[in-house]
Amino acid sequence: MKPTQDRIDTRYEEGFDQLIKLTIDIGNQLQQQPIPPGDSYVYIEGLGQKIIRHVLSAKFIGEGYQLMIGQELYEQMMDFGSVMVITRAALEAYLTFHFLFVDPKEPDKKRFRFLCWHIGAFLDRVDHEPEQEAHIQLKASEVRELDKYRTELKTNAYYNSITPKAQEKAFNGEWRIFDGWTKLATNAGFPESFFKQQYRLLCSYSHSGRHSVMQIHEAKTHELQNNMIQASRAILIFVLAKFIDDYVDQFPALQPGKKEPSYQLVRLWKHVAETINEDQNDWPE
Repeated sequence: MKPTQDRIDTRYEEGFDQLIKLTIDIGNQLQQQPIPPGDSYVYIEGLGQKIIRHVLSAKFIGEGYQLMIGQELYEQMMDFGSVMVITRAALEAYLTFHFLFVDPKEPDKKRFRFLCWHIGAFLDRVDHEPEQEAHIQLKASEVRELDKYRTELKTNAYYNSITPKAQEKAFNGEWRIFDGWTKLATNAGFPESFFKQQYRLLCSYSHSGRHSVMQIHEAKTHELQNNMIQASRAILIFVLAKFIDDYVDQFPALQPGKKEPSYQLVRLWKHVAETINEDQNDWPE
């Protein structure tokens, strides 16, 4: 039986808050452990921080606000459009994390993806012409780093197993090579039809598509605005549950946490995220 809207709201709120708390608690547990060797840790942590900060921002914005300038108090707003934009950023951060550190099982392939991602970041800044001496020195340092990563890339076994066209893309920092976000999502366990529909909507809000503009224009009541926020909150719940499960797997020190009763919540929402079907008239709306 399809749950009532009241029950959906309760499950959203409880699940969202509990997963946020669990994410923060697990992150704090790792801070008490020795830093693992290698350079992956910094970027795993950085992506984790990016995800949780986006989630928290979406939570605060989604609760609504009331602008006051001087003595004038404006009508309360629920800015679901901004929540949609932030939700897309959190989702892409999780998919990037999964693509780089979870999906590739072979060490050479994992290092290959990591190198491509690095190279792409350096190439984003290569045309910048700094004026301050400190920034000039930083750019020179980054050019050396870029050369180092490109040199390592050429010796990577997985790089040398792919086609010349793919090698060219990798050398130029196209870190997803031939994979779009849908491929990253399905590899991470999201149903393709669900992801495509939700991601298309999130992109419309990020790019000011007509559909997003009309929804913002037509959602005059708090009830309609809240319904839109609930849809984003569902995606953020899925992101948190899947991220927590993948994150814990990266660090042996965190493995005992999977036996805690609170971890059942992660398994529940991860299962929902990986089995939800947009074609069924089922939760969430």
